[in-house]
Amino acid sequence: MAKYYSFVSGLPQLKWDSKPPFEFSEWIALVRSYLTKDDNEIFSSVLLIYDIRNLVSIKKGEKPPHEPANFTYKDLEGFLRQPSMALDFMERFLISEEDYDDALEMLYIDYYDNILKKVRLPILKDYIYLELALLRTQSKIQLKNEAYKKEISADALHIAENKLPDILSQTSDLKKMQANYDLVLWDFLSERIACRHWSMEVIIAYHLKLMLLEKWHEIRTADGDSLLEEISMEVNI
Repeated sequence: MAKYYSFVSGLPQLKWDSKPPFEFSEWIALVRSYLTKDDNEIFSSVLLIYDIRNLVSIKKGEKPPHEPANFTYKDLEGFLRQPSMALDFMERFLISEEDYDDALEMLYIDYYDNILKKVRLPILKDYIYLELALLRTQSKIQLKNEAYKKEISADALHIAENKLPDILSQTSDLKKMQANYDLVLWDFLSERIACRHWSMEVIIAYHLKLMLLEKWHEIRTADGDSLLEEISMEVNI
C-alpha cells in the first residue's frame, strides 16, 4: 500500500472540540489529488454515505445535507428519473415498493455490506462494526452476512461488547449518548493509527474524525458548546 509522507505530515492536527479545518469539497479534492488509483476507490466507497444522504433528501424533496461527494446533485436527480443508472443498492431503494422506512433501512444495510465486502482496510472494518453496534440498539438493522465479524479486532469487540452497554446505561438522552460514543470512537481512531504514520489507514482515520467534527460542529452551532464540553469532562476512556 502507498505511503503518503508529504500529505500526512502537512495535515493540521484535529481536536475533538474544534471546528473542522477543511470545507467538505476542499478536503475531498485534496485527498483525491494525492491518492493512488486503488486508494481513491477505497475513498470513494467511504464517501458513498454522503451520496446516500443526499439521494434520500432529494427523493423527499428536501435540500441535500452535504456537498456532492461521488455524485453531483444533478446525477442524483437523474437517478430518480432513471433508477437503472444508479449503483445497484441505490436502484433497489429507488424502485422498492416496500414500506419507506423498511426500504431506507435496507439502503443503509446495503451500504454497510458494500463497504465490508469491497474494502480491506482493518481500521475501516472496525469502525463500520462500531457504527453498526450503536445502530443496532436503535433499530432492527442486521447485515445479510455476519461472516465479517471474524475480521474485527479485539479492541473494537471490547468497545461494542463492554463500553457501549455502559454508555447506554448512563443516559436516556440520545444526543448525549451519541456524543459519549463518538468520543470513544475518536479515541479508538487515535490509538489505532499511533504507529501507522504515513499509511492509507491514517488518511481514512483522519477523514472519519473530520466526519465526527463536522457532525458535532453543526450540533454545537445549533445548541451551543455546553454539551461537548460536558461530555469531554465526564467520559473516562
